[in-house]
Amino acid sequence: IEAFRFLTPLSFDIFILGVLRALGSHERDRLKEDGTNIASWLQNLAQFSAAIFRKYPQILDPAPLLRYIFSQLLDDNCLDVLILQEILTQIAGLERPENLSELILEVSATGGPILLQEIKAANLKTLNLQVPSKRAQNRLKSALETENLPFNLLIALAQASDAAIYRMDYSHLKLVSTLTDTCNSAFLQYLEYLKEEKFVFDVSIETVVKVFKLELPISLLIAKTFKSMTGNFSDLFKFYHQKQNLFVPETFLKTFWSLNLADISV
Repeated sequence: IEAFRFLTPLSFDIFILGVLRALGSHERDRLKEDGTNIASWLQNLAQFSAAIFRKYPQILDPAPLLRYIFSQLLDDNCLDVLILQEILTQIAGLERPENLSELILEVSATGGPILLQEIKAANLKTLNLQVPSKRAQNRLKSALETENLPFNLLIALAQASDAAIYRMDYSHLKLVSTLTDTCNSAFLQYLEYLKEEKFVFDVSIETVVKVFKLELPISLLIAKTFKSMTGNFSDLFKFYHQKQNLFVPETFLKTFWSLNLADISV
């Protein structure tokens, strides 16, 4: 990584092109020989690329890579989600949800934002991760806004788990479950990133459910994260209750989704 200091701006452009060509090539199998795990070369490339983007934000623009990830999600290809996860981990300093410690989960439920920030900083040191670079964070945010990706990428990630189960051509149950967990993890990680960066979306909850075909729990999680979203929640609860033919009363749904983590933690 340090050797990249001696490269010219043209060489950095060639590097981005090389990464995109490697990701878009069908010459190498993206899965290991067992057919149930992601290939090591893809995992290593994701980690290396994210580290380079973090180290040289003044030269490298992550926009082409973000556009590639978004286009792959639109084509129901979930394997490249791990690249986004590495970018969020190394640039934004957000650990994957499955790697969060018990202490962070407890503080999230009972502590304030300042305590949570301090615990996360200490967790980065424990995992031997570098403190996020403010310049790299600004470059990432700028790239997302320039490409009009913040909300569109969120919706694509929210739909990715269904693609992994129903639309991807993989029959091995272990691989399908792994991809589903990875997609859900990436969605939660990106949702947390948008929350920390204080993004605002002027979209109604009805649009999220009925236009983008998201399940109500995912839609309400998005709505609880972004208070700027509008909509008639009572009609939405009734619509979802009738659609799913749930045995629990509609009032239970309203009560449950009005609670925060601190309200239900023991």
